[in-house]
Amino acid sequence: MNLTARHFRPKQTGGASPGWIALALAAWVLMTLPGSAPAAQGLQVDRDRNTIDSSGGTVIFSIHFPEAGKGHLILYDLAHRRVRTLMNGMNVKAGIHSVSWSGDTDESGKAGTGQAYYPVVRLEGTSGKTWELDPAFHSGGEPVDLAPMDYRYVPASRVVRFSLSRAARVRIRTGIHGGPLLKTLAEWSPFPAGEHEIPWDGKDETGLIDVAGNGDFSLIIQAYSLPDSSVILQGPARKSTGLAPAKAATGDVSRRSKLQKAMLLSKSPRNAHALDGEALAARPTFTTQFVEPLAVKEGIPVLNRSATVRVALSESTAPEMLRDRFEIIVYVDNQRVFEEEQAYTPYTLEFPIDGLDTGDHTLSVTVASLSDRVATQSSPFRVER
Repeated sequence: MNLTARHFRPKQTGGASPGWIALALAAWVLMTLPGSAPAAQGLQVDRDRNTIDSSGGTVIFSIHFPEAGKGHLILYDLAHRRVRTLMNGMNVKAGIHSVSWSGDTDESGKAGTGQAYYPVVRLEGTSGKTWELDPAFHSGGEPVDLAPMDYRYVPASRVVRFSLSRAARVRIRTGIHGGPLLKTLAEWSPFPAGEHEIPWDGKDETGLIDVAGNGDFSLIIQAYSLPDSSVILQGPARKSTGLAPAKAATGDVSRRSKLQKAMLLSKSPRNAHALDGEALAARPTFTTQFVEPLAVKEGIPVLNRSATVRVALSESTAPEMLRDRFEIIVYVDNQRVFEEEQAYTPYTLEFPIDGLDTGDHTLSVTVASLSDRVATQSSPFRVER
């Protein structure tokens, strides 16, 4: 087919100047630099389970204090925001102390489900020595390798099955090899170690394309470890409420700065995006529209010799995507016909369809940021001559 696209630049753009973007669809950038080890020998923390349910589950943290003093235990989420203070200068004796948590936050709210939380322990000992154990400074963000035998799509059950050797944040994408990413099944969601299943009907986000039935079907799974001693809160979807207002959106800035330095000194590969927390799961939202089709029949745009398409980011997505920079990739029947690495919003492009047979076809538009936030929308169109 002869499908070469060209675009039209509007007189007024929707944001800042765009820049060059290389879209990495199958790999996350890692930082591998020398590192540091935990600095709290003698101070230990463990928990009796690694998941709890929001409907009434409770986890018990067991802390070993090496000496008497004032003990602190604070839970943080993966955006490194303070969620719950369970001990705040409590007088403790040397030995094991147990503290429970059932998913509440400091400001009488509820912690978000589908998220992981890790404990930070501190002891101001009677000897004058201060002990601290902060798992995020020496763990979390390490790649968890999955061999091909560790994940697969099971058509009969309509599930994706995968196995983790350790607790991790997981992203699962499906698409066509050499073509578009068409469905995200998990967007950096936390899972405990073990076997897991995610339901999937084999279709793309719109239900238009039979992805799993395509001979070039591709399944991409990436996983990065959680900080040690993390607990995953499961249950019906909800966002965290009752966080300290100043830190609810961005987390503790000074803490994040220290964590960035710790990652730079890590002996093992650490995922730089481990500091991004919930932002990782925020996929771009946008609209696509065929401009002035010849007709619309049964809700399907009818075209003849060329197609003109307008792509516009949503108001909630545009500011961050323009700041981050993004590109637009267009596919027809899973074949790439256009790519703009310096995209803006709204963006209008035209491509010839002379080489297409008459009948129904599928347009897929992918929007992808420099930080690898990706979303694809597909829509039908019809060629008549």
